[in-house]
Amino acid sequence: MLLQFRMLSDEDDNFLRDYLLPPEMTLADLHVFISDDLKYEKENMTSFFTSDREWNRLSEYTYLDLGLGEDEGVEGTSVPGAMSDMTLADVIRQNHNRLIYQFDAVGDRAFYLELVDARRDEEGGPQLLLANGEAPDQFDPSASPVNRSIFDEIMSDFDDFDGNESYADDE
Repeated sequence: MLLQFRMLSDEDDNFLRDYLLPPEMTLADLHVFISDDLKYEKENMTSFFTSDREWNRLSEYTYLDLGLGEDEGVEGTSVPGAMSDMTLADVIRQNHNRLIYQFDAVGDRAFYLELVDARRDEEGGPQLLLANGEAPDQFDPSASPVNRSIFDEIMSDFDDFDGNESYADDE
């Protein structure tokens, strides 16, 4: 069986990835797979969160095992589990079809993954099925031109008076 997940970004409406993934893949392996696909550095503080239908964060799983105790990964606890201990099959068994992949913990930036299909008659390794749009910059959200709003682009034409000392805003 293979699971098809769709990944979206709230920073760019044109960004989309469809991945075909084996259910035994750990969240740590998924982190590495996504990082390779997006050409992101892998050794940063990242997390996966299980999510409900409204994208509220439930259980957290970190790439770097924080070693915080025995209750790691238990839903409803605030103790994060290790990505290496959780498979996609485990996520699905907990009745969660959505994951939030936080790739920038400092800026609280994330991708949103949703299970869109389960292909029971197929086997294989992880695959990229569909790629649309450029991934947001991993470290600087303002570095990507897709972060500019249409309003900002239009209004930039009206910056003719910026730096002009002879023009006062209150006139």
